[in-house]
Amino acid sequence: EPMSRDFHIHHVNVLVDAPHGYPSDLRLTLTHPDGTTVVLANHTGRTRGVFDLDFPPDDKALTLAAFEGKDPNGKWVLRATDWFQFDVGQLRRAVLFVKP
Repeated sequence: EPMSRDFHIHHVNVLVDAPHGYPSDLRLTLTHPDGTTVVLANHTGRTRGVFDLDFPPDDKALTLAAFEGKDPNGKWVLRATDWFQFDVGQLRRAVLFVKP
């Protein structure tokens, strides 16, 4: 559901549940409707396929800060790429939370 036009992003949280034999093989990116793309995970060495990525307003160093101040409306794209062909996984769930 579209949000108020007066709403601008101040806080972003992304939860991705992607069970995989080797989660460190995965690259996850999130693209804002204006084309801004950030890398959420890139061969992170994780042992579980659950990624809970948060951009709190007091930590500007995190990648998700690229979305601060933007309009949250429109089509967002989450892309999960497995760099190796011999193992499998699945994308069970992805949730994007934005707060003013």
